[in-house]
Amino acid sequence: MSLKNCIILLSVFSIINFYCEKEQKIIPETVIWVEKSLPEDTLETGIDANSVGNGIFLQWYPVISAELEGYKLYRAVRPEDQSEPDFEMIKNINIYQNPECDTAFYDEDVNIEIRYMYMVRSYNHSNTRSNPSDTIQYQLTVKSDLVSPIQNKVVNSRPQFVWNNTNVNEIVIRVESFPDYVPVWISRFMNTGGFGVGQSSKNYNFDGSAGLSDLEAGKNYRWRIDCIKMVNPDNTEYSGSESEWQFFQIEE
Repeated sequence: MSLKNCIILLSVFSIINFYCEKEQKIIPETVIWVEKSLPEDTLETGIDANSVGNGIFLQWYPVISAELEGYKLYRAVRPEDQSEPDFEMIKNINIYQNPECDTAFYDEDVNIEIRYMYMVRSYNHSNTRSNPSDTIQYQLTVKSDLVSPIQNKVVNSRPQFVWNNTNVNEIVIRVESFPDYVPVWISRFMNTGGFGVGQSSKNYNFDGSAGLSDLEAGKNYRWRIDCIKMVNPDNTEYSGSESEWQFFQIEE
């Protein structure tokens, strides 16, 4: 083989090797969090408390790529001195092992009144990670205990809802038909009751915002109290809780 041909062959191999290395080092797409809904929105999306247990629900948009392998989720406790948060990976989600829940996570390993920060990265088959996502945060507060109606109690078409007070600034009442889970009344208002002391109550549709002026006779419903302690500039909360659902029936 001539020297000229050897040089050409080496050049071709170098070009191929260059593009192979470049292909291997392609950085996956940065993950985008699902936008957080307002506390009074019908559809609840984004980072939030949960009505079952004491955990923080996280949700992000899928990265669409044939090379995608999964997501690495990171968490940090928000530093009180405003220094850089110390993130550590808490979950590696492989999309092939978790095809039905690969863009959401329920973090149960958290404590009340601690503000947690979250960041997520996608990664590909060669384990190359994406740039960090935006950082989001949430802090759980104490749940409110529901007092009445509870345990499938039969009540009139405009029941009075009673709950134990917690140390928060705002309250959201949610009422849904059951078992189809269709919202019929969602009301957000300032907490004018005792902060952590005593009980508060509101009559159904006191604000006139319900889809039904009266709940339907003989039908089943469920209700919940969401507590809001601190809010972002866009009026979404970053500190709050959701009570467990309680069920009741409207008298015939």
